Amino acid sequence: MAGQLDDPSILYPPESAMPATEQAVAEVFDDIDVVYFMEDGFDATGYELGRMGDKELDVQDLSKEMFKLKRQLQVVSKKISVLIAQNAEKFSSQTKHYERIQAEAGGMVEEIAAVRENLAKAHAEVMNGLRIVANERKREMLAELKEVLTSIKTLYETEFRLQELVQEGDFPMAIRLCVEATNAAQEFIAFDCIKGVSKKFTKILSSMESHIDDALATMTVAYDLDKYTLVYSAYQMLDNVQSAASKLSSFFRATLESSARTVLIDRLRKTHTAEQTDAMAYEQLCEAVDMDDIIDTIRELGFVLCRCLFVYHEILKFHIEEDERRLCSMPIAETSDLDAAPIIEKGIMQKALSTGLYSVFKTASAKFNTLLCCHDLSQLKFDNFLDVVEMANRFRKFGRRYFGNSCAEVAMTVEKQTCMYFKQYHRERMDELRLFLENEVFAPCPVPASFTLFDLQEFQFLKESSDAFDEDDNHPHHYLVDHASLGEQLDYILLTPDTDNPFCAPQTRESVSSVKTVNNDVSPDGMSRGSSETSVSSVLEVSQNDTPNLCNTAFNVLRFFGRYIRMTSLLHSIAEEAITAIIQLFEYFGYSIFCFFAKDLVAEHIDANVFTSLQLRKLVEAIRVRLILETDGGENAEHMRSDKFPTCQLSHCLDINSSETCYLVGERVIGIESLIFLKKQFESLRPVLQSLVPNNRQLPILEKFYKDTLPVIPDIRKAAFGCVSSRVLDYTKVLKLINGVNFNLNEIHDQSSTYVTYLIDELRTLKAQLTKISEDTPITKEIDNLLWSNTIYCITRVLVQGYSDANKKCTQEGRALMLLDFEQLVRQLEMLSGIKPIPHKSYAEEYIKAFYLPDSASVEDWIGKHPEYSITQVSSLLNSAASKRTRNRLLNVLEGNRD
Repeated sequence: MAGQLDDPSILYPPESAMPATEQAVAEVFDDIDVVYFMEDGFDATGYELGRMGDKELDVQDLSKEMFKLKRQLQVVSKKISVLIAQNAEKFSSQTKHYERIQAEAGGMVEEIAAVRENLAKAHAEVMNGLRIVANERKREMLAELKEVLTSIKTLYETEFRLQELVQEGDFPMAIRLCVEATNAAQEFIAFDCIKGVSKKFTKILSSMESHIDDALATMTVAYDLDKYTLVYSAYQMLDNVQSAASKLSSFFRATLESSARTVLIDRLRKTHTAEQTDAMAYEQLCEAVDMDDIIDTIRELGFVLCRCLFVYHEILKFHIEEDERRLCSMPIAETSDLDAAPIIEKGIMQKALSTGLYSVFKTASAKFNTLLCCHDLSQLKFDNFLDVVEMANRFRKFGRRYFGNSCAEVAMTVEKQTCMYFKQYHRERMDELRLFLENEVFAPCPVPASFTLFDLQEFQFLKESSDAFDEDDNHPHHYLVDHASLGEQLDYILLTPDTDNPFCAPQTRESVSSVKTVNNDVSPDGMSRGSSETSVSSVLEVSQNDTPNLCNTAFNVLRFFGRYIRMTSLLHSIAEEAITAIIQLFEYFGYSIFCFFAKDLVAEHIDANVFTSLQLRKLVEAIRVRLILETDGGENAEHMRSDKFPTCQLSHCLDINSSETCYLVGERVIGIESLIFLKKQFESLRPVLQSLVPNNRQLPILEKFYKDTLPVIPDIRKAAFGCVSSRVLDYTKVLKLINGVNFNLNEIHDQSSTYVTYLIDELRTLKAQLTKISEDTPITKEIDNLLWSNTIYCITRVLVQGYSDANKKCTQEGRALMLLDFEQLVRQLEMLSGIKPIPHKSYAEEYIKAFYLPDSASVEDWIGKHPEYSITQVSSLLNSAASKRTRNRLLNVLEGNRD
């Protein structure tokens, strides 16, 4: 194979192998593949190898193909040579022409090079200028773009700024900013993002009022002048002041309701879950409050309600001042317009708030009243109940004075609760008084000499003159206002900056002075004017020369008086019931003292009523009829059904029949003097009690008490110590001793009779007993004299009776002995009693001397002048001084006259 390839005839065909004819040449030329003529730089070798790559060729085929290609090459080469020969001359001329062109082209190239160099320089300069212009334009465009982007950024940031302003409460600025931003967004409305921002601004502006409403609602809880000014200005900018006025009132009512509910829920948090309290109505919440927490709950509720009401006045005051400023800033021509003046003077907000004062406070009072109604306040202790009444009064006073609301529903609730409480309380105190009396041992309580009831804690409120009685309560028509003007707007005054919340804690009870008197000069706003207050000090001036003898029960009665008066001072409508109850306390105490110490008189030798005045007997009987329950086996049941009370018995610790204690002289002193002391205190209380009566009207039971009861009380002294005097001596033994004396004498003895000796010894014993008793129980000179006077009275009556009985066997010497005995007794009585002259001396002395009258006429005249002697005693006198006929005549006349 290698040998065949090396054959030059194959690689290079001979000249004889060339086609002989032109046609054959043409055929060979046409047989050349067209691809050889299609492009310059054609890779013939690669083409041929590629064309034969898919065939299985042998050397013979390759040789044929190579021969074919060579023939074609020779044909092409020959054709080219012929063409070159044919165009050689033309080619030469063309070559010369090309040289000239080349020379010219060389010069042109140089010129073009110069031009290009100049163009390059010009281009560089132009490009520099264009860059400068482009940069300037770009800078301007960027500046414009920056401005646009800044505006767009500002618009985007405005949304957040608006939220900040709303949160800060600067609604006027927020509204202005929102309007400006909305207008500015219209310039960039072509941007899709700005369209969204613009919609947000529109939405924010439309929802702005709801945010302002929320801020206005918060003002009802925490008022801030600057923030409220912004809120009100925002409503003005939105031209929606009228709506703001109505919304504000509703917000206040809603705040009062929610605040009241919150107070109760906080109180119930320890005993109830949040789910339970949320499901409960307000009334149920009130009922769920424990009685132990009721005082603090009422105080806290009142404080929260009044705090909200204070805010109401702050806002009202703002609008009053705002309207005044607006009026002052208007031109004179406008303010002088009569038609416009009323509107200018009272703007929309002021008018709405002024009109809403009553209704807003009514909402508060309804919440306050519901809490009072939902509980039985009779379960409270007395001081706690007074706290409730005081707080209710402070709340009513606050509403009446500053909101023109008489708060009648609270007044009626308190009055109802107080009446129920007082009735039960008084019955308990009467039972307590009975218990005290039945356990009273009448030991003296140590007190200063100047002690009065006003020194007791229960009466301290009378000494505090800061507030006195509620001015509204002193109004002549106060109770008519409370019950008849329900729903009527009354006059009011604005809260001042120094006004405190009436429920501020800690706070001592509101001072109430019972001694204020009010005339009929009443101002149009319902407040009393021209009041004159009686000095409390003048009321307290009760003369006490000696240390008062007081028992423990008397102290408690005084305390009861103070509590009753305190309650009445807070609620004058129960004045009649309270004063009646006070009088019942006093009368029951007085009746019991009378039964203890003034009913044990021994009337064997003296008149049973000699020491008890007719007025005292009538008073005691009247008290018994109207106050004392007749015991018939059903005492407890009837006691609860009636207004009467069981009588009480003297303590079993005290023996009133014991001669060793001189029949309880010391205890009688303490008991009687306690009653007398109470009587004196009652007299000093008269202006206080009269001032408690509504409208300063006269109370018949009070007038009757001062006129008919108190003046008779001192008579119990004589009655009580008359009982002692009727028992300290054995008068029956005295009569026996007198009857045992022989008055049928012919001569006078120089020594006293046995009865005189007995009396003197017994009186000395009495003196010693009184001296010993006075060491523990101060016995005043007045009581000592009264006791001796009563005893002397009993002695003289017994002596006269004894002398009368002994007259049948009596000589002139015997009568002289009677006179001597009596004179001896009188001398001893003067020494023992310390009384000069001896009282009742004339009773015995005159009777003895009557036996010395010279004739019947004188005796008859004497009998007419001395009706104090009994018929028996007169008859004894007549037996010795007149004839039987004269005696019978005078006795008949005497019996007729005395019948």
